[in-house]
Amino acid sequence: MEFRISGGSAEFERDLLALLARHQDVLSIEADREWTADRAESFLRTATPLARNLAVDVITHHGFVRATTLRERGHDLKAASSAVTKTVTRGVREKLWPEGMPRPLHPEYDPERISWQQVQGYRMEAAVLEAFRTAYVRRGGQFKAINTDRENGS
Repeated sequence: MEFRISGGSAEFERDLLALLARHQDVLSIEADREWTADRAESFLRTATPLARNLAVDVITHHGFVRATTLRERGHDLKAASSAVTKTVTRGVREKLWPEGMPRPLHPEYDPERISWQQVQGYRMEAAVLEAFRTAYVRRGGQFKAINTDRENGS
């Protein structure tokens, strides 16, 4: 028997989790670790400015943005990967998504340079891009102005 439940109140979630906990010895429970538009919106809303702006650049560049473009826009690429990780970790801690949620953005490296790796750009997989694009459009592209008081990497 498999279930997928969307929506529901916080009270419903608590009751359901309590019921599952009472029957955990006979159940196999697997968390859904897919990026949905709601999760993408939460990521963009709670992200550090660096992670959010990087995500917005990848979204607006159709899933891949070159490192040169990011550098021209003032992105610190050394801190970018860390900022994305911190945002995903914060989302787990704040229960916005489950433990083990994959990072939505991934750096790409030059395959010809094995000994010294420099980021060539950042990419989102197609399904993740669709979820993030939906979230971005849903909010009218306003994410760049949110949480601007946070430090870039925190």
